[in-house]
Amino acid sequence: MSHTFSNKYSHRRTAKALLQTGVAVVALVVHAAPGFAQASLSEDSLAVVPKGKESDIGFSNGSFIAVPIPFSNPTLGNGLAAGVAWLFSADENSNTSSIGFGGFRSDNGSEGVAFSLDLSFLSDRYSVSFLAGDVSLEYDFTSGPFDFPLKQTGELYKLEGSYGFTPEFSVGLGVNYAETTLSTNFNGILPPEVSLAADLEVFKFGIISQWDRRDNDIYPTTGSLVTLDIFRGDVTGSVDLDYDKAVVQGSYFRAGLRSQDVIAFSATGCKTSNNAPFFDACSIGLTDGLRGFSVTDYIGDSLVSVQAEYRGRFGDSPFGYAAFAGAGVVNGTLTSEAGTHSAAGLGLRYRLSNSFPVDFSADVTINSDDDTLYYIYVGQSF
Repeated sequence: MSHTFSNKYSHRRTAKALLQTGVAVVALVVHAAPGFAQASLSEDSLAVVPKGKESDIGFSNGSFIAVPIPFSNPTLGNGLAAGVAWLFSADENSNTSSIGFGGFRSDNGSEGVAFSLDLSFLSDRYSVSFLAGDVSLEYDFTSGPFDFPLKQTGELYKLEGSYGFTPEFSVGLGVNYAETTLSTNFNGILPPEVSLAADLEVFKFGIISQWDRRDNDIYPTTGSLVTLDIFRGDVTGSVDLDYDKAVVQGSYFRAGLRSQDVIAFSATGCKTSNNAPFFDACSIGLTDGLRGFSVTDYIGDSLVSVQAEYRGRFGDSPFGYAAFAGAGVVNGTLTSEAGTHSAAGLGLRYRLSNSFPVDFSADVTINSDDDTLYYIYVGQSF
């Protein structure tokens, strides 16, 4: 059965491609702090790749951009990343493709570089993405009464390809390969929860799927998004173990009390084998993006979490606000005790562009452990 993919959202998807370019710069650190940095875009950098004329199509007719990426989060601290990318359209009815390169560094000594490639072609029926990165991360891992300062170095390679059965629904395959090494200056002793992952090679393969009915990828106001990823992991190194991992996430968006306000909900479920390495297990803050906890605080082999957020604007000004809360339950914990862990907070938003709904975000959270944590990023949390 043939179908034509709509180009209705080509401009906002071009803006999303710019965000993804920035995210790709630091996506290789996903095992330590996902979502800690998203692309920071100025009005000048939001150049749309022209479409609609044959002369505008093709790699040579693309646009060059450079994006700075400020970030702050409780795992890696404060830092800055920078990325450059070439954006182009493979054909008239496909979304923007990109080739990007960049690097990042934080004030705790974490740093990394990455190369990314995202292609959409044949009227968006097919999409392919590739990421390669080299990273050195420094963060604390809590084990009992001690905080172990860990240094994790390694390489990551990620390849995904999807087929769109409809403009909303796609299914694909993913392959990941990572090499990672852990060390500590805590008398050279690694905590028992991570000691088996001191020197590993991990090969993962599986199925990725997405059902996207949102009206906007950057700032959705209505609709829903459901994703399901199922992977098999093969581990070699200090241990030789296979493990399985499945993550399902759903988000729903609707109008708030005023026409420009949005009520957003998100739910996440995660399940891994109990022998999964700690950096690929289920983690509050890592798997679900829940703000209020370091991603190494609560790690286990299963997780269920929910989040809600109210997003509003201050009249016609570029300023906005957000009030949010979330809670998660982790079982089979590798770190602290099992149970429900919750957090709530407030945030300010500043609209960076008159053309695209891209916000600069600053959040403060208080969690059920009575900790106050801060986040700075660009975009929405979900």
